[in-house]
Amino acid sequence: MGHDWKGKISIIIYLISIALAFVQPAISLCLYALVAVIWFIPDTRIERVLIDEHKE
Repeated sequence: MGHDWKGKISIIIYLISIALAFVQPAISLCLYALVAVIWFIPDTRIERVLIDEHKE
């Protein structure tokens, strides 16, 4: 369906978070929460597909 910026950025944030878990666990938890918040943002690609299907 196109570019998956949320998937790519999530992997990067998770890797950083895992590394920080050994040094600063609190920051690591905040980064995990950030990924969760990112995934609450609606994906416009899916919305476009649903709108196009509804029109047909």
